Amino acid sequence: MRPFLQKYGAELLVAGSDAQPAEGEPPNSTVVIRFADTEAAWGFLNDPDYQPVKEIRLSTTTRGQMVVAAESAPAG
Repeated sequence: MRPFLQKYGAELLVAGSDAQPAEGEPPNSTVVIRFADTEAAWGFLNDPDYQPVKEIRLSTTTRGQMVVAAESAPAG
């Protein structure tokens, strides 16, 4: 997956099963990727070269969830 990340200027922040949820069911694995903006994130997710990887991810995980969010200023 790293070539895809490099193509979109992304940074892998968390990858593994050590992340613990503050609430809800624990996931099998957690991956957090930082993109410069939502356009880069959607470009990554919709890249034709990523689709076979996505199919593997979807077929081998349960309780899968993908979230794309823009960074915002802290409240307060």
